[in-house]
Amino acid sequence: MLCDRVVVLNRGRLIALDTPGALVAQVGGVCGGNPQQRAAAVSAGPGQG
Repeated sequence: MLCDRVVVLNRGRLIALDTPGALVAQVGGVCGGNPQQRAAAVSAGPGQG
């Protein structure tokens, strides 16, 4: 593993801070697509994205 924690910033605002596995679980493996949709999925939290 390359890191223990990941920070996700959107326009300079912290929207997520967690382990890589937890962040992937929160967004359901979302990859690619619209950056605003990805940010919303992470911000919404587990099961809300």
